[in-house]
Amino acid sequence: MTAKLSTANATIASDAAAIMSENATLTTLKSQLTLASSIEANYTNIIGLSYAKSLVSGQSVTIYGTTHPSTEPFTTFSPNFAGYVIVTVASATQTYLLNSTAKPANLNLNGVFESLVFLAPSSSTSVNYFIVPISPGTENSFALLTNSATDGTATVTATYYY
Repeated sequence: MTAKLSTANATIASDAAAIMSENATLTTLKSQLTLASSIEANYTNIIGLSYAKSLVSGQSVTIYGTTHPSTEPFTTFSPNFAGYVIVTVASATQTYLLNSTAKPANLNLNGVFESLVFLAPSSSTSVNYFIVPISPGTENSFALLTNSATDGTATVTATYYY
């Protein structure tokens, strides 16, 4: 009887150690599942373009005239994710062009996106919206230009959605 009891106690101790080991594995797997769920939620938000980053907000910028040999962009950034930028221009003192160097780097489109230029409606300079596609890893800059020799000003807000 003592031998049977000793064997049973050894089996119980062995089973208890196995259960503790399985509990540790289960805890690790639960932690990994929580992390995977968090990563999935983050990627779902990225795919859904749920994130936004303000590049400029209500900033007064120069509309560069043709007398400038070069222009200073009102914003330059290198995104980590594909998405788009919405540029809103208000209170422009003259008609203008939005010049963007945004170019999807992973596409061979023969430079179609090398320099995007969007014409603002000549009938109104009050509020204009521009939607520019953005590719990850490329530096993007935005500037306002005019065909006039003189400079102008405008108020710009630009938001990157990814």
